[in-house]
Amino acid sequence: MIFVLGVVVGLAISYFYYNEKIRTINSEINTIENGSKTVINKSKNKEIKKLNENLEHLIEKLKQKEEDYDKIQKNQKQIISSISHDMRTPLTSILGYIDLLEAKVDKSNKKYIDIIRKRTISLNEMVESFYELSMLDEFKYEPDMERFSITDLLIENMVSYKEILEEKNIEVDLDIDQNIPNVVSDRRYTERIFQNLIKNAIKYAHKFLKVRAYMKDQFMYIEFENDWNSNINPDILFERYYKEDDSRSENSSGLGLSIVKKLSEILGIDVRAYKKDSSIVFELKSKI
Repeated sequence: MIFVLGVVVGLAISYFYYNEKIRTINSEINTIENGSKTVINKSKNKEIKKLNENLEHLIEKLKQKEEDYDKIQKNQKQIISSISHDMRTPLTSILGYIDLLEAKVDKSNKKYIDIIRKRTISLNEMVESFYELSMLDEFKYEPDMERFSITDLLIENMVSYKEILEEKNIEVDLDIDQNIPNVVSDRRYTERIFQNLIKNAIKYAHKFLKVRAYMKDQFMYIEFENDWNSNINPDILFERYYKEDDSRSENSSGLGLSIVKKLSEILGIDVRAYKKDSSIVFELKSKI
């Protein structure tokens, strides 16, 4: 009986001893995850000491892989930025030559010139998107803050796309509260957000586009809603290079909503997408 009791006590002591060591190691691993680069356990136990050394070795390898990944990401961004920049000038020249050709061809061939122009414009927009996003990633831009009427800017941009929306037979419904006060923000970035959300609706809407701007609880909301029959989770629409439907997006880089997300973060605007019955809503929310 005494022997059995001694074994039980010994096992209990061993359990609590090693359990305490395991807790210590777990605590140190948590410390590493929160920014520390080394394990500080000074246990004299041979196996625990070996485990400590292996963890430190693993940490160094992970640190090196992280640094290598950062370098690769930086190089990729620089390459995209350089290529996009180099392509902008020749594309502009091509559009100029297309205008010259149009003046010299007969009516029967003008439709081909129109196709070439549209495809070149689409390519130019893709290149501009690549360039813009790479620049936003590469540099920390300070917004050029000024006071302006965000409702006037919204209406101006809707009017600029009026002809395209009519061509696609998209019914437009504007519900804009004219009492929304002026905002202090970057006008160019805000306009880019509006343009990309309108372009997104033009690509995917079949029937309607509703644009609302209103105040609620000291917050300003601007919503773009269009018909949408996809079962895709709206949360992934802002992911870089994601395209909702490849078969209908051959002229799209899939970067428009990523740029919306990036610019919104810079301006302190909350942006989200959510499904509403048979439509999708892109919501911008900011404090006034």
